[in-house]
Amino acid sequence: TNPSFIFTMSGFTFYEIFRFYYAEIAEKKIPIISWQHGCNYGVSYFTVNKSPEEKYLDKFLTYGWKEKKNDIPMFIYQKNYPTSKAIKEKILIVLDGIPFQNHGFNIYLNNDLYKKNMAIFFDALNKKLKIKLLLKPHPKTDGRNIDNLKYWRSFKFYKKNFIRIKNDKRSIPLLKRYSRITVHTTEGTAFYQDISINSPCIMILKNGLEFIRPAARPLFKMMIKKGIIFEDYKKAAKKINEIYENVDTWWESKDVKDMVKLFRNKYARKESKPIE
Repeated sequence: TNPSFIFTMSGFTFYEIFRFYYAEIAEKKIPIISWQHGCNYGVSYFTVNKSPEEKYLDKFLTYGWKEKKNDIPMFIYQKNYPTSKAIKEKILIVLDGIPFQNHGFNIYLNNDLYKKNMAIFFDALNKKLKIKLLLKPHPKTDGRNIDNLKYWRSFKFYKKNFIRIKNDKRSIPLLKRYSRITVHTTEGTAFYQDISINSPCIMILKNGLEFIRPAARPLFKMMIKKGIIFEDYKKAAKKINEIYENVDTWWESKDVKDMVKLFRNKYARKESKPIE
C-alpha cells in the first residue's frame, strides 16, 4: 500500500487493475519506474498502450533512445539466440496480426491492405526462393488472427507444401536456426532483437513513415537508403532476391555494418555488463 517505489516492465501494458493502482500511488507521490516492455517505443506513434508510461512515470528506462527528461537510455534485455549447426537456407518471414489494442486508424482496413501487399511481396520473390520460406504468423489466437492464419494458408505455394507455417509463440528462436535472413513485416520487438544481436534482417514498414515519430525519421530514412528498411514491398522482395546467395557479405559490408551500428546504439543498445 505504501512502497518506497514501484518498478514494472509490463504492468501498464496488459493489466487494467494495475493502472488504477498506479493512479492511487501517483496521488501519494510515490516514485514509479518502468523499463521499455518491447515493441517500438520511441519510434512509432502507436505502441501497446504506451501513453501513461512515457507521459507520467518518474523514470522510463529505454533501449537507448531519449526524448523527454524522464527517459533514461539503457539497453535491450535479451539472451542471444542459441547457436546451431543446422543448414541456414530458409527465409523467415515474421508476419503481422490484427492488434487488439485501440489505435488511431482502422485496423481492419489496414490489415486487408497489408495482406494484399504481402501477396505482392511473395509474387516478386524468385521462384527458387519461394520454396525456402518459413512463415511466422502473429501468435495471438483470437478469431481475427485465426482468420489471418487461414489467409496465409490459402496461398497456392503453401498448398504445395513449399513453405512451412509455425504459429508457436516460442518458435522465432527455433526458426532462426534454419534461417539465412529474417524479413520483418511488423515493427515489433523481434526486429530490434535482431539488430541488437547483429542477425541479418530487413524490415518492411507496414505504414511507411506515416506513423514514425519525427525524432526517429532521419535515422529511418538512412536505413531505407541503405536497403535495410523498406516502404515498398516489391523493392523488399527484390532485395532478398539480390542478396540471398551472399547475405553475410551484404550484412558485413561497411555501409550496412556502420548503419546498423548507428541504429543499434539508439534503439537496441547492447550492454556487455548489464548488471554493472
